[in-house]
Amino acid sequence: MGFDDIALAEFTEPPLTTVRLPREELAGKAFEALLASLRDISSMGVEYLISPQLVVRESTAKARQ
Repeated sequence: MGFDDIALAEFTEPPLTTVRLPREELAGKAFEALLASLRDISSMGVEYLISPQLVVRESTAKARQ
């Protein structure tokens, strides 16, 4: 099982099941957080939610007979 769905994950043997984080959404949230911290340096922190996607490949398939 992998995380972040790097390009190599689908070319391993067997292809690796992974969790994909939408990079555009991640970048957008990071930018929002940066702007928020610049506007209010005394803020204690904010929670940002990102929607991951499970990409199932052969590394978690049923065992072969």
